[in-house]
Amino acid sequence: RLQTLTEGSPPIREALTETVIALNGEPGDPQSFDALDEVLDRQYYRLSSWRVAAEEINYRRFFAINTLAAIRQEEEPVFRESHRLLFALIAEGKVDGVRIDHPDGLWDPATYFRTLQREAMVEVTRAAWAREQPDAAEEGDWDAISVDVRAEIEAVLDGIISERGRLPIYVVAEKILEQGESLRDDWAVAGTVGYEFAQATTGLFVDPESRVLFDRIYARFTGDRIRFPELVHDMKHRMMREAFASEVNVLTNVLNRISEQDRLSRDFTLNNLRDALREILACFSVYRTYSTCAEDGAAPVDRRYVEQAVQLAKRRNPALDATVFDFVQDALLSHEAHDVIHHRDSRCRFAMKLQQLSGPVMAKGLEDTAFYRFNRLTALNEVGGDPSKFGTSPEEFHRQNRARRRNWPRSMINSSTHDTKRSEDVRARITVLSEIPTEWRAAINRWSRMNRKLKRRVDGMLAPRRVDEYVLYQTLIGTWPLEPSTPAQTAVYAERLRDYMIKVCREANQFTNWVNPNEEYEAALIAFVTGLFDRRRSRAFVDDLGTFHQRVRDSGLINALSQQVLKLTVPGVPDLYQGTEVWDDSLVDPDNRRPVDFGRRAALLDVDADVASLWRAREDGAVKLAVSRRVLDFRARQPDLFSLGDYLPLEATGPRASNVVAFARTNDGAACVVVVPRLTAQLGLAPSIDEGTDPWQGTRVALTREIAQRSFVNGLDADAPPVVERDDETATIEVASVLRRFPVGLVTSVGM
Repeated sequence: RLQTLTEGSPPIREALTETVIALNGEPGDPQSFDALDEVLDRQYYRLSSWRVAAEEINYRRFFAINTLAAIRQEEEPVFRESHRLLFALIAEGKVDGVRIDHPDGLWDPATYFRTLQREAMVEVTRAAWAREQPDAAEEGDWDAISVDVRAEIEAVLDGIISERGRLPIYVVAEKILEQGESLRDDWAVAGTVGYEFAQATTGLFVDPESRVLFDRIYARFTGDRIRFPELVHDMKHRMMREAFASEVNVLTNVLNRISEQDRLSRDFTLNNLRDALREILACFSVYRTYSTCAEDGAAPVDRRYVEQAVQLAKRRNPALDATVFDFVQDALLSHEAHDVIHHRDSRCRFAMKLQQLSGPVMAKGLEDTAFYRFNRLTALNEVGGDPSKFGTSPEEFHRQNRARRRNWPRSMINSSTHDTKRSEDVRARITVLSEIPTEWRAAINRWSRMNRKLKRRVDGMLAPRRVDEYVLYQTLIGTWPLEPSTPAQTAVYAERLRDYMIKVCREANQFTNWVNPNEEYEAALIAFVTGLFDRRRSRAFVDDLGTFHQRVRDSGLINALSQQVLKLTVPGVPDLYQGTEVWDDSLVDPDNRRPVDFGRRAALLDVDADVASLWRAREDGAVKLAVSRRVLDFRARQPDLFSLGDYLPLEATGPRASNVVAFARTNDGAACVVVVPRLTAQLGLAPSIDEGTDPWQGTRVALTREIAQRSFVNGLDADAPPVVERDDETATIEVASVLRRFPVGLVTSVGM
């Protein structure tokens, strides 16, 4: 009977096994088996369903996915077996680098990364030793010397990590850094995967002057007056009640046992401890802290994050006993010294378990819910971003690049990944709306009136609701086809939008969700999207949308080219996500994991044309591929310039200075100057290039004296040589000379 109940259900099998152990006193005692039989009868229906509710989960999951259990990498046998293939591939030279996703779920990330580096090098050393001494390898002599090898590698790692040197294995961590947060110095990694670059670069093309007007447009159209920090706080609470109830309950029980160890805290109730714990988790400003059981206690940065969360939790809950919050803070930071080692250990384990929960709570509350509810400008709703922050200044962009050059020069940088909510090119188009807020407001009001006939009444309200309609219109702007579509292509595009909007609405968890889909609302949403592509019913809308898209399109493509050049030239290791070599209109997964047409991309590589000609035929995406190829070719010829070179922000002057981002990379006599435009919709840059006019008259980029001594050529457009003016004190590049025929510029010193 036990086997029948537990087959295929590890959580239930574990629970019943514990029940057997608890009830079965002496072997063969019939009373024990009678008691077990009674338990089985009482719980049979619940257990036989094999469905474990969120509050009853008794194992660590991958976020809130019940079918994916986390494994304990801190256990040496688990680590060894789960990394056996990876280390073999590294030893054979088949793997050059490793990306570690979701390291915040680890018990102790710093120790994990150090172990990863050490054991990878041990395996490389063992493989080399075996090749050189095959007879000794067969006799098993390696075990005798491996201890010394590990000790030597540990000593080398100590020096590399402390001096921020080049590690044996190139490892990057998918660590999401919140505003003001830095990557940990003790992690044996080259850096992050680059989400912070993606969000900063997207913000560079957002006009901060439009923030107040965009707030007003969004609030009036949708009826939502959301304060984003409050939304995140509320959604984290919701996730703890619904998705992570089990984890919160486990931690609360642990905390309750800790409280009973001291007469000053043993009267705290279980409910008060649970409320305080939830509130502190909801108030964390970062994904997690990284305290361990080290004797010196929590690091100052961890202590600061915990204390900030506790203070905010107190302010939000004046009716809850403040000493409960103080007790939780002490448990997390181990303020009190305890004579009993068990007491110290229990507090340490509680703190480390809580750290493993705070990351998923933040991810589900922020990225997977709040990002789908607050849609003022969806280009900003990106992993590692803060949608409440409207734009990035050039000064902040330069500051981030200089910090990366100084601290993590081999960190990866990206603009699209498998996890981004919208591709780099979709975001680049949507950011243009920030430059034309009044036109955007007029457009969405027109479209809403035109499309009202496509809505249905669900639960007494028209569906889809205007918050979802607003997201759909932005999505159309970001993904509208650049080239004429066949009926079959249009049908595929409409299907993609339907699937995307269903996911958006379910993630937002307002009018439908994944657990209990509102079929009537989703049917209305699907019918609405379908109706938009019905020319008989929506011809006026489609024509109006096409006209508006023409207003946005070219500035969006210029933004996309600009961010591509920036990604390939700023400090760091650039990553091109599959498919983004040409224009990419992908949305959130699974849309961004569609098969890539590499044959088409290979064919475009054979196109032999100058970039100015490719820009005039920009719709096919060959121009983006050509720019990427030329800049990467330049990087290959000058590897030290980009791996070791300095990063120097350059100041623009003149009437269009605020529309220019410029910097130089220099190293040992080599130099290049990058000049890209921003906020070009009102500038009319695309038409000016096509018509041969000059919107850059009088705008210049100042060069340092050292850089100005060189002779330069245009690395992207040889037919547009840069005009450099020099005098005794200063030197400048005329922006118009670089961007007259092509919207982005890479100026290189002669001979490079």
